[in-house]
Amino acid sequence: MEKNIERKMKKIERDMINYYLDDDKPEERKGYTPQLSYQSSCTLRRIAWALGVPMTKAIERVMVYAADTIDRQKVCSGCRDKSRCSDCAFNQQRKEATA
Repeated sequence: MEKNIERKMKKIERDMINYYLDDDKPEERKGYTPQLSYQSSCTLRRIAWALGVPMTKAIERVMVYAADTIDRQKVCSGCRDKSRCSDCAFNQQRKEATA
């Protein structure tokens, strides 16, 4: 399971790099830094310790796991940004191509 997550993470990191390189003005594009509650921060820290990675990497792995677990149709039907479907972790065609 750990190797599978590692492989997915490397693919996501490559995709993210390509996403930003393909963007017209990558220097203007910044990632959103969410505020975590104290409890969520503690939970993330413990996940990071268990995985042996920094919290910044652990949260990426949590996102990969969430994208693999959450109902894709529900996410797509509620999506408010249809401009990046080809890069979206919930896009079923993209998911099948990376499998």
